Amino acid sequence: MRGLMRKCARCGVYTMKDRCPVCRRPVVNAHPPKFSPDDRYIEYRRPEAYQPMRGAVQEKTGETN
Repeated sequence: MRGLMRKCARCGVYTMKDRCPVCRRPVVNAHPPKFSPDDRYIEYRRPEAYQPMRGAVQEKTGETN
């Protein structure tokens, strides 16, 4: 076990164990992944960040579907 905090996705309790002490379910890593501007695969991880905002384009042009 690593020395990182973990969080129960169900009840929100933080712990350092592999299972939640309250509900006994598996816990997940509470820390976000590292960010690198040189990440070649970011478009696969965050596809919504690279999509044009459809609402903003429609408001400017006045088009509706």
